[in-house]
Amino acid sequence: PRGGLATGTAHVCATVAGSGATSAYCWGSNSKGQLGNGTAADSNEPVAVTNSLADPMTLVYAGDAHSCAVSSAKALLCWGSNEYGQLGIGSEGDQRETFSPVDAPEEEPDVEWSFATAGYYNTCAVSGAGTCYCWGRASTSMNGNDRIVVDVLVPQPVTGTFDSPPKFLSGHGRTAFMILESGELYVWGYNTQGQSGLDTIAFTIGAPYPLATQVSAVASADSFACMISSAWDDRSQLLCWGANESGQLGIGSTASALSPRVVEASQGCRWDTVALGANAAYGTQ
Repeated sequence: PRGGLATGTAHVCATVAGSGATSAYCWGSNSKGQLGNGTAADSNEPVAVTNSLADPMTLVYAGDAHSCAVSSAKALLCWGSNEYGQLGIGSEGDQRETFSPVDAPEEEPDVEWSFATAGYYNTCAVSGAGTCYCWGRASTSMNGNDRIVVDVLVPQPVTGTFDSPPKFLSGHGRTAFMILESGELYVWGYNTQGQSGLDTIAFTIGAPYPLATQVSAVASADSFACMISSAWDDRSQLLCWGANESGQLGIGSTASALSPRVVEASQGCRWDTVALGANAAYGTQ
């Protein structure tokens, strides 16, 4: 899973390899301690995440005002805003300016974490056993547990059974996407602008719901998302959906789309990668 560089709403984190170990650096907004350097002061240059060499961080994730990392020991470490319990440490309403280990889920007391994603107010992660857990703000439905009232303060498994383990997560806003090893794509969470791609404007999608098959990549912002799939016409296609006021769907208009729409590649080319900003998309062919 990708994770050496992560962009949040107004901060960036990256891993840096050197001298046989990997450390983490962050820069940008730090109002909630999301840079992880023990302060709440913004930084216009990279600053080291405190103690990141003690348990070297190999994958980093940046949300709205919190950040997380998977360490070489397979621990999940988070820091920054904990307003809705998104740090997974059993409490909410505070902030951490240095990292804290995420609590182990009840189902896996000796959990080893594989990869994660950090959203606006939620965090999701997949364990080495292949279970997807989420926690944080309930009202977004990004916890994937069919509940929108009580915030989740420690990792809890999402609702549902799946035919293969997860291999990638994307949830940079308030909507989560999960690709399985089988290539099936699931979605849950906020849907106020059709960003689920399920051809509905239901306020939220409470639990993981299948969206597409033969998916090799997915990227999400808060109000739109894109994927690369070969299910549409037996060749790799880039498809996007959701809000489109700035033309971010790349479909030749500014009309929003409630279901995936094909983004045409240059003649003789196919899409290889896709990444999203708040209101823009980027891809390589």
